[in-house]
Amino acid sequence: MSSAITSLFWTGGWDSTFRLVDLALVKAREVQPYYILDTRRNSYHNELDAMTGIRKTLKGISPEAAELIKPTRVYSVHEIPEYPEITQKYLRLKQKAHLGIQYEWLARFAEHQQFEECEMALEKGPELAGLDLLLDGNIEFDSCHEPDGAWRIAEALLETDLSLFRDFSFPILGITKSEMHQIAHEKGFSELMDLTWFCHNPWWNRPCGICRPCSTVIKEGMHYRIPLKGRLLSMVKDLIFSW
Repeated sequence: MSSAITSLFWTGGWDSTFRLVDLALVKAREVQPYYILDTRRNSYHNELDAMTGIRKTLKGISPEAAELIKPTRVYSVHEIPEYPEITQKYLRLKQKAHLGIQYEWLARFAEHQQFEECEMALEKGPELAGLDLLLDGNIEFDSCHEPDGAWRIAEALLETDLSLFRDFSFPILGITKSEMHQIAHEKGFSELMDLTWFCHNPWWNRPCGICRPCSTVIKEGMHYRIPLKGRLLSMVKDLIFSW
């Protein structure tokens, strides 16, 4: 086992949990998770509960793998220092494509922590939206990245606004949620994936069915994770927008 500890942003969501468990359970590597707490998000309680449940269940599957995951370092988004240069890069990139505000404060956090590298678990698929447009043709695969390689911003672009992502690597950018589901089943941790949280606007602690992450889950063929009411609302939403 490598002595290096992998730093990873973990939200309790599908993509980051897949990477976390794959590293610890399958690859037997140590992981240091980071969670940025944003109390303005309606789902933060659900995310924290999901992470607790995932750890507990993993310990039952493999105590050795559970030990490889360090205690999550939790930071409030409001604690992250301002870096005007980073904010300006974000604002300029946002003019080119839709880009969630989380990438701005994640970049500021990485700068504050002086990361050499922190993994961002982003999957191949519709959820990337504007970020996918920005990264298309602007990243390169680093085959030397342990253990299986990862995508990074192309070195030639590190002096551009895309240097917003210079401290990050994207290890699972080449696979979809459906492919992760299959891998998790084959490797014996699919029950952990069903404990993940994804909805941005839960109703009574259950997925709403109509927010963007819920829509992505349905499109990826995992509609079983949405309550019946949420699935019906999703169908109504699709009908309205198809008129």
